[in-house]
Amino acid sequence: MTTATAPMHRSLLASVEERFLVPAYASPRSEAWIATHDVLALPFQLRGAARRAVVETTEGVVRVLEIGRGKQSGAFCSQLLGTCADREGEGMLTLCNPAELERLESDLVLAEIHRWMAPRFRRAGWIIIPSDVRWRGKLSHLPPPHATTSLKSDLAKVRRFGYTIEHASNPEDWDRFYETMVLPQARARFGEDAWIPSERLRRELSRRGELHFIRRDGARVAGICTVCTGHAVWLPIMGMCQGDPGLLREGVYSAVFSLVFEWARGEGYTHVDAGRTSSFTSDGVQHFKRKWGLEPVADPLTHLIAARVGPGARAAFVREPVLIETEHGIETYPEAM
Repeated sequence: MTTATAPMHRSLLASVEERFLVPAYASPRSEAWIATHDVLALPFQLRGAARRAVVETTEGVVRVLEIGRGKQSGAFCSQLLGTCADREGEGMLTLCNPAELERLESDLVLAEIHRWMAPRFRRAGWIIIPSDVRWRGKLSHLPPPHATTSLKSDLAKVRRFGYTIEHASNPEDWDRFYETMVLPQARARFGEDAWIPSERLRRELSRRGELHFIRRDGARVAGICTVCTGHAVWLPIMGMCQGDPGLLREGVYSAVFSLVFEWARGEGYTHVDAGRTSSFTSDGVQHFKRKWGLEPVADPLTHLIAARVGPGARAAFVREPVLIETEHGIETYPEAM
């Protein structure tokens, strides 16, 4: 399941980054692809424009300083603080040495940094917030043996509605999958901010992946693409018929997971990568993946924000906790304090 976060009219940077998705997540040489991605990104993340804002929140006034392109930090700040205030430019700053940013007084400093700079910012006391996290798990443990009440209810719906799985492969099926499931769902959920796979990525997924439809009463109600490498299955894209929210209430996503996981186990795969969610713990898709027993891991391609959180901004994080990257893996902030 892919979190749709990029605009329909993608930038050149987004188009380049999209080319790394399949080789970085489903290739025997993934480490080389990830390293190449990091090298190419480095020149664009050594310096950034600084912008100040004063934001009125339910907890009080928060003085914010953003450093970088602003696309990631701006979206993060809007969700964290509940609003997007006008920003005043303060010139360019380097994003290599956190000591050079210590003099900047603010309740919250958000710096869009390169991944290679994360350890030094972390050692200086900053928290490292990824734009996205990935969700993985062992197929033998999915669903978990001690399911939540919510998951038990979802699994009961899967049995009640009699969902079944169908494997498809012809080009017309792939076109129908995108046009009637992936695109309508992305637009229904994210509007103009929806991420729409490019034609190039669609061709690559159809060449490398397998397409599965979920059927009910003879009709295709959902679909998912799987890409397999080694002993793992990656779920890059899924969708439901016309983005119909009623299907969610009838357990269609649980049917997708249940039937695809069963298929993958039968094929001998041992692990699953169920795609991304945002770092905010309030993310509904994140809740869904957690109850299935999936666990968050760092995404090597995601953008990072280094945050220095002062007393005036801590209440906002208590209200909107986030997943952060630590030396020991993914943890929750502020619980990770």
